[in-house]
Amino acid sequence: MVVLYLPFRFVLLDSFLTLEQQQMEQQLERAHNAFQNVITSVDRISADYAGWDATYEFMEKRNESYLTATYVDEMMLTNRLNMIVLIDPAGQLVYSKGFDLDNVVETTIPTRFSQFDPTDQLRIPPQSREPIRGMVILPEGVMIVSSRPILTSSYTGEPRGTLIMGRYLNETEIQRLAETTRLQLNFYRLDDPNMPEDVRAILGKHSANDGPINQILNEQTIAGYLPLADLQGNTALLLRVEEARFIYTQGRTSILYFALLLLASGLAFGMVIMVLLERTVLSRLSRLSADIQHISASRDISAKVAVLGNDEIALVASTINRMLSILEQSQNEHRQSEEERARLQEEMIRTQEQFMQMVVHDLKTPLTAVSGFLDILAMEKLTPDQSLMVDSARRSAGGMRHLVATILDTGQMAEGRLTLRPEPTSIVTMLNDCANDLQQWATQEMHRIIVDLPVDLPLLMVDSRLMERVVINLLSNAIKHTPLGTTITLGASVDALGARIWVHDNGPGIAPEVRESLFERFSATPNRSRRQYNTGLGLAFCKLAVEAHNGTIQLQSGPSEGTTFTIILPATVITNNLAMNEVSYSGDKETLQTSEHNH
Repeated sequence: MVVLYLPFRFVLLDSFLTLEQQQMEQQLERAHNAFQNVITSVDRISADYAGWDATYEFMEKRNESYLTATYVDEMMLTNRLNMIVLIDPAGQLVYSKGFDLDNVVETTIPTRFSQFDPTDQLRIPPQSREPIRGMVILPEGVMIVSSRPILTSSYTGEPRGTLIMGRYLNETEIQRLAETTRLQLNFYRLDDPNMPEDVRAILGKHSANDGPINQILNEQTIAGYLPLADLQGNTALLLRVEEARFIYTQGRTSILYFALLLLASGLAFGMVIMVLLERTVLSRLSRLSADIQHISASRDISAKVAVLGNDEIALVASTINRMLSILEQSQNEHRQSEEERARLQEEMIRTQEQFMQMVVHDLKTPLTAVSGFLDILAMEKLTPDQSLMVDSARRSAGGMRHLVATILDTGQMAEGRLTLRPEPTSIVTMLNDCANDLQQWATQEMHRIIVDLPVDLPLLMVDSRLMERVVINLLSNAIKHTPLGTTITLGASVDALGARIWVHDNGPGIAPEVRESLFERFSATPNRSRRQYNTGLGLAFCKLAVEAHNGTIQLQSGPSEGTTFTIILPATVITNNLAMNEVSYSGDKETLQTSEHNH
């Protein structure tokens, strides 16, 4: 429909536009001919009176009876003349008469015709008998004039002067032209202050030698323009003809009828095609789609779709059945594989935990001894290099003790055997201590730790030992798993809903595929440093320790926002007094056992 409609529309509409332009040129020609008829009419009257024995005799004898009998008001009205001028061969004014046709009164002639110099264009030279006719632009208005030599009735003899007749091209004359031609026309002078913008634009670009000009004003109107020259050949007036775009409107109507006919044909043809498609294709595809949806909803891949016919649709149905059979077989094999993998993984985790518990228990005693010896050694007078090595060894031993405690506490919390010992804890002091403990390590790794805390935080009733290790774990992870130059922010806030402690870094974030298993035991993420290793227990310990306080730990991470771990503690841990509580944590159910005593 589009392929048929668009070429037809452009070709047909272009034809109507061309026809519209041709008609406007014809209308302009009609208007111009009517204007020329006015000039011819004045010239014909001038020829009658200039080539007349009575006028020829008057120019010699100057008898007044000729004037009083000839140039009466009725003659001026009948011939629609506004001016008559008689001049002798020397250019002297012999007789003149002006007449107002609208008010039917005699008036003075324009100043332009009161005297004539030898080079005046309207004077007929003695050796010439050619008339001069056209229009002149006067301060009083535009006048159609005709100048002829005064001769005998047989147009012979020596010329005895010049006769000039004129008619104003005023509103009355223009209205008469419009009624004669049945056109909406107008004439505009170059100095007309009320000139429309379209006329001003035409006059600025075209001259009397350019011929007719057409311009579309809007969807309903078109205008034609014709510059007109005065006696000197200069552009003096612009003839403007305006009319409704009947041809263009008829063309658009014809195109609309064609489009409606094309649409109706297309709809009828489409309905026939749809009926045929419904009977031969769509109904069978609907049946196939319904079978597939039923299998998808029931998740029973042992079911099969119906195979109807012996064409491409039947081939698709057979292929789907074969695919379902293969999927069923693969699903059974995958289920068996998953069951076996789960069993092996459970055994491996159980064996790993037992082994770790044994190793950790055996490491605890020698680590305590090593730490003690290092503390004694640190009290001795050592060289700077020796002090640096001792401090590094003490930090490593402290890390091992922290790891041992983490492993033991994680196992106890997982089995429900760890007892919390909550006490009123200054969250500001605790977080500042955590930041100070890791500040030297962070500096070595070219990291920056910022503590952003309000000074008026209330005390929290928490196990300060566990909570401090949770914060240190989160800070340690931020140092280990972010690139050089990372900024780590440690903050907290307390409101009526509870307390929040967060650790934020502006690093590259955590990959989405790692986040789901991040809080599971023995789940370690890749480390940016080859010198540091992950056990996969730190975040699992953090999660168990926070949950032991009836709280939660949340993770928010992205490439453009870094990583934020948020510890959310319930409102029950907030205290404004020094009451002491002891909370026991056993099994899957938290039980609060409170004993109060005053400090």
